[in-house]
Amino acid sequence: MTINFKIPYLLTKAFAKVYGKGNIINFVDTKVEKNKTVHLDYILSKKLLKDFTKISAVELAPNIRVNGIGPGLILPPPGKDESYLWDLAKNIPLKTIGNLEEILKAVQFILDSQFFTGQILYIDGGEHLV
Repeated sequence: MTINFKIPYLLTKAFAKVYGKGNIINFVDTKVEKNKTVHLDYILSKKLLKDFTKISAVELAPNIRVNGIGPGLILPPPGKDESYLWDLAKNIPLKTIGNLEEILKAVQFILDSQFFTGQILYIDGGEHLV
């Protein structure tokens, strides 16, 4: 809860107080669209962050835009390699894995899109759909 929700919450409040204008991008998880998990605390904290992203987009507008990115199969977890991701990719619509360049493109899109706030961009090959 501390890492995935409390710290982004406190940073958002501090950013708004100190800067008063700009962009905040939170990193949620593509799995926030599901309710089945073996990692209850993790997914709950990410679901909180997703909703906080939307609420803070309303509260901090028009001076601060708040959005989120939900990455999918981008980096393998510690102790696993890319073959682990490719095995998981068999179960998602696009049947492939992403990379950091895709995340950077999403960040740039958010920064460039002045009429965009309170949204979560799922960079996950459609994983959040299944």
